[in-house]
Amino acid sequence: MKRVLYVFITHQKNITNCYDRIHNMMSNDFLVVQGGFIKDSYDESSKILNINCNDSYTGLPEKVIKTFHFLINDDRFNEYTHFCKLDDDMNVIKKFDDIEGDYLGNVHYIDGNRRWHMGKCGNFWDQLPYNGEFKPWCMGGFGYIVSTKVLNRILPNFNYLDHIYEDVYIGFLMNKIGVNPIQIKIKDYLVSPDH
Repeated sequence: MKRVLYVFITHQKNITNCYDRIHNMMSNDFLVVQGGFIKDSYDESSKILNINCNDSYTGLPEKVIKTFHFLINDDRFNEYTHFCKLDDDMNVIKKFDDIEGDYLGNVHYIDGNRRWHMGKCGNFWDQLPYNGEFKPWCMGGFGYIVSTKVLNRILPNFNYLDHIYEDVYIGFLMNKIGVNPIQIKIKDYLVSPDH
């Protein structure tokens, strides 16, 4: 049976601003992730996952990869067949009970904006356009779904330090194992204030 865990990605400076809204909206099948910790830990009562990673914008690929790695290796999450990655300001308007596939979302098939991150990073990335590959990917700002089956094929993976776009990186990893993204009407399920 299919079951989706909704994974809201935030950071320590914002968790108090978003946690109550997410908790009240979801009630179950969710967790909130923040980074910047010395070791990974999960508080089952609050549904907060603390990850040992860079907690800034530049650490998003690391945070997402390490989050997925934690989830597929922790027995408390064995019942989930899919994870839905969301930003902390997103709203779930309908659960993904009717989805089929391993990698679904708002698919982008052509090269993306190589300068999207510039001015947001506060380090060397501010000066450098992204010069990596673009493969078809599910755009992270809209939210996307990945199955635990395909995550088991791409993880562990530690090459995230060469990437600035977490969603493009996930698409790149999926492409390497022959998994193509599936276009769905993501706005029927999720609402993003930015998209």
